[in-house]
Amino acid sequence: MLQLLMRFYDPQKGSIQVDDLDLRKIQLSSLLMQAGVIFQEPYLFNTTIRENLLIGHPDATEEELHEATLAVGVHEAIMQMSNGYDTWIENEGANLSVSQRHRISIARALLRSNELTFMDEVAASLDPESEIALNETLYRANHGRTVVAVSHRLKTVSHADLIYFIHEGKVIEFGTHQELLERQGAYHRLWQKQQGFQLSQTGEVVIEVERLRQMPFFAYMNEDLLHEIKDLLMTEKITSGQDVFRQGEAGYKLYIIARGKVEVSKRNAQGENIRVAVLQDGDHFGEIALLKDALRNANITALTECTLLSLTRNQLLPLLDRYEDMKAKLNQSLSERS
Repeated sequence: MLQLLMRFYDPQKGSIQVDDLDLRKIQLSSLLMQAGVIFQEPYLFNTTIRENLLIGHPDATEEELHEATLAVGVHEAIMQMSNGYDTWIENEGANLSVSQRHRISIARALLRSNELTFMDEVAASLDPESEIALNETLYRANHGRTVVAVSHRLKTVSHADLIYFIHEGKVIEFGTHQELLERQGAYHRLWQKQQGFQLSQTGEVVIEVERLRQMPFFAYMNEDLLHEIKDLLMTEKITSGQDVFRQGEAGYKLYIIARGKVEVSKRNAQGENIRVAVLQDGDHFGEIALLKDALRNANITALTECTLLSLTRNQLLPLLDRYEDMKAKLNQSLSERS
């Protein structure tokens, strides 16, 4: 959708209109002069941080430069580098952290003050506090301008004037955040699934007991047991492209996605890995391994940087030995599913 809006290619059917003008009739250079884009994977040029920031607005003052980097929380990090804003960016940002690369690319877009801005998962690598601050900054900076934002994290778009919920290439719901919640459809279900997680700036995650209870695996458990399980859950960080586990490996751990997105793939008869699903914030996987000594039946690979909560079989089974009725219900539930 974003590629169509930016005219990377044109629609085969229908049309895209901006101010009642067919996008194909607008001069491409005119569109690009008024539009900015913040990609999910930021691109930085092999030059200084300053020159990367000034690409879209070469006449920006030093004050404007600092305002943009302060707004996204990267100014202090830049000032601590050996040459500050004149630090050379190597290999498209290899000498910077993922978060720093994202923040610099966002500051570059803010500095340009575009009439039209496209944003693709801009908060994917940010901690919760930074995400809230960034959303507030973008809201202020883009007041009176048009922003098209794509995100699977609904808090990022909840303030939008109009939200389109897209599933498998089709718009299935649209409206304001409040209207979509009241409709109690797909948007409402995803919103509920993403609630109940508290993330600190250090990346540690705490899940609320009521959120645990919403998961089928834990629905049978009483309050005391859920509190014990909550305290046992460990935070794990997975980098983009890293395998959580591979098909055929021994399974012994449950995972809950606090933030991020993973791909589920399976090996076919020809030995090829075929994607079967994508899981994201609030989803969980691997629960069968908590009770049964079985091999993993799929590959799980991180599509973004992920923050996961994990629980092992050795942690859970001693607890369940004190609650035989719940253990029996869990085993019955898993048998029915498998």
